Amino acid sequence: MDFNTLYQELQNSTEMIRALLFGIAQEDARIKPNRESWSMLEVICHLYDEEREDFREHLDFILHRQTGPSAREKCFRAGSHMTIYMSANSSN
Repeated sequence: MDFNTLYQELQNSTEMIRALLFGIAQEDARIKPNRESWSMLEVICHLYDEEREDFREHLDFILHRQTGPSAREKCFRAGSHMTIYMSANSSN
């Protein structure tokens, strides 16, 4: 996958979440289907936290601060989000 394709996939995910949540009242978003499940609001907060606190930091590390073989090249050659994760966690 090239950069433009990856970028478009991220854009599509954002729009899909917006469309799924459109028209849902905040009080409805707080309802938990059962004690073990998350409410819609909890799920959205989790996605937001992961993107803001984990994903951005992780991607910055992979692209700008990792030493060794070019992490950027490994990431875009393989074209997989798992490769991004694996590259950041490898010692190479």
